[in-house]
Amino acid sequence: MSLVNLKIGTRLGLGFMVVLLFLATVLVMGVVSLGNIQSRLDQLVNDNNKKLEAASFMLGHVRDISNAASMMVLVADEGGKQAQMKRASEARARYDAAKATLDKLVQSEGGKAALERVDAAMAVVTPLSNQLFDMALKNMTQEATDHLVGKLAPAIDNTLGQLFGLIEHQTGVATRANAEAQAEYQSGRNWMVGIGLLAILAGVAIAWHITHTITQPIKHAVEVAQTVAGGDLSGRIEVASTDETGQLM
Repeated sequence: MSLVNLKIGTRLGLGFMVVLLFLATVLVMGVVSLGNIQSRLDQLVNDNNKKLEAASFMLGHVRDISNAASMMVLVADEGGKQAQMKRASEARARYDAAKATLDKLVQSEGGKAALERVDAAMAVVTPLSNQLFDMALKNMTQEATDHLVGKLAPAIDNTLGQLFGLIEHQTGVATRANAEAQAEYQSGRNWMVGIGLLAILAGVAIAWHITHTITQPIKHAVEVAQTVAGGDLSGRIEVASTDETGQLM
């Protein structure tokens, strides 16, 4: 059945339905795109940022242990040495807490490998620092100094380097997640704009077609009526549709 034979109301309803389908498609794509972007943002805020925070805490606590070890060599009185040992002990506890948080969050193979390298480096630092504290408490200042310079300091530097590597890895993950969120946004925006433009064009085309099929027969009838009014009775109205305008003719 030709569209021009459909009732005017039916044609208008179909036209609006097509436009509404386009708009519904835009809405669905917008919701899906926003959902994907929200997922990326959640990953950035609730996952990557927490990992970076925990790794940064671990880095700071290793530096605290290093500073406490250095002060153990420099401080001469017993009270000062005990204070530095307490400082190192508290730094280790905070390091372990941050490490436990990171263990729960890290899931990727690259992240686990980087964390294992940190663990291996820290496993060297802990006994070396204990040896230094023992030497310092026994007032073996020269031996403690040599131990600090020759063994503990290089081990701490290695641990810090591994932690910087872990932070760099997590920063790269965050950067990629941000890039993926941006790409998701741009893709969703482009699709929404494209389908929105199609909806506008379809609306214009449908409006023109429906208007044309309604006004053209009426225009033709008016022209015939004018010729009849002028005395020419040979004019004929050709009906090409069975809708309301066709029936009127």
